[in-house]
Amino acid sequence: MLSRWTRFPPIGVKPADSVPMSSNKRVGSRPLVAEALGVSEGAVSQWMKKAREGGKEALKTSPRPGRPPKLSEKKRTERLPELLEKGPEHFGFRGEVWTRKRVREVIKEEFGVEYDVSQVGRILDQIGWSRQKPDPSLRQAR
Repeated sequence: MLSRWTRFPPIGVKPADSVPMSSNKRVGSRPLVAEALGVSEGAVSQWMKKAREGGKEALKTSPRPGRPPKLSEKKRTERLPELLEKGPEHFGFRGEVWTRKRVREVIKEEFGVEYDVSQVGRILDQIGWSRQKPDPSLRQAR
């Protein structure tokens, strides 16, 4: 029996990674491949066309289009953690708790870039910082 992913193949996995292509480029029937990968036959047809036109290399995952990040990789992964290590009090906040709102203010002051607090949470996740939410009963003034 063929194994099947529940929704889609894992990110970055396409037929080039999961279904070996023989020298004659015949892998099997489209329905069989589609079922094995948990995708539509149309997707398999598109991948087969790409493989015929550009070989296995054409099936590799390409970068997704989108807006470039506001903060460079270096600022996000090196400079921001350095700043946060100094602690909230260094930036004029009372107490030792970083919140997303506080980090957003530091990013705005230090880099001139504005983010929504939800995006700040994602940035904190990316750099390995856990988000913290202060206890309302211990409310601190700026």
